[in-house]
Amino acid sequence: MTASGDGLRPTPPYGGDKDAWTRPSSPLCPHSDPPPDWLFWGYHCTQDAHLRRMYGVTCDTYWQMFKAQDGRCGACGKRQQKPALVLDHDHDPPYEVRGLLCAHCNRALTEALVRYVMDPPARRIGPFLVPPERAKVAEEHREDVRRRAKAKRTKSRTNNGPDQTSDFHARTRAALEATKQGGA
Repeated sequence: MTASGDGLRPTPPYGGDKDAWTRPSSPLCPHSDPPPDWLFWGYHCTQDAHLRRMYGVTCDTYWQMFKAQDGRCGACGKRQQKPALVLDHDHDPPYEVRGLLCAHCNRALTEALVRYVMDPPARRIGPFLVPPERAKVAEEHREDVRRRAKAKRTKSRTNNGPDQTSDFHARTRAALEATKQGGA
């Protein structure tokens, strides 16, 4: 789907001029003007593409939650320097989007997090649910990350495991034998 001479830039899916290929704009997203050339039609920024693929939520919904939470973590209340708040969602049906959390609160269970789970900020502006097929994609991604981390841990253990130790012992024994033979 690329025009000749354009390299890897996509052409419009239904033909025509690239300039006529309109992308949706977003009144809330600070990243939407101008969209990158490589971003396919239907998304106005990379964050929008990620949120829609993983959770079925638009970038506008994210920024609506961000403004409703005043740029703060929904659990601990700390203001973030960067828009580094992650979308938190329930991992059991009906896969409710609970709000935005900082990376620390997304991993740790604290009293503030329990209060947050009981009354999530996103629930105040409307019920947002992650569609089951999108939740499946997110869960598969999470399991893939876990599998890769486990494989990495297993590989590092085997590199420092009994093979190297027994090889070390064999070399030490050979060196001792050579020393005994040379000294006797």
